[in-house]
Amino acid sequence: MTGNVTRSFGFVGDVSRQSQTLTFLGNELGNGSIYLLLFGPQFSFRSGRFHGFGRGLFGTSHNTVPARTVDAWALAYGFGGGLDLGVSSGFALRLLQWDVITRDLERGSRTSHRLSFGGVVRF
Repeated sequence: MTGNVTRSFGFVGDVSRQSQTLTFLGNELGNGSIYLLLFGPQFSFRSGRFHGFGRGLFGTSHNTVPARTVDAWALAYGFGGGLDLGVSSGFALRLLQWDVITRDLERGSRTSHRLSFGGVVRF
């Protein structure tokens, strides 16, 4: 969700969940989930029906593993951007969004890439 302060600047909140199969030394530990809660500034540029954006993200990640009794919280941060095509005043097509997210874990950091596309509802 994004709240625009001006035509070219706003703040974004990003909440997401990712499922993954966890392994250790080649042994499967089970399925786990990563939850991300990120916030930050977003800079936009518009040209006709196209709306491009770039953003910085900062927040936390929460890892859950069914076999562990302790959940893991970690610092998360990243950057990203994308391009929307306006269809009407209340709807756009997200042609591409790419985010690079780094999670600082107990034993080092892990960087992942997210590619997204879909619909955007504007209020």
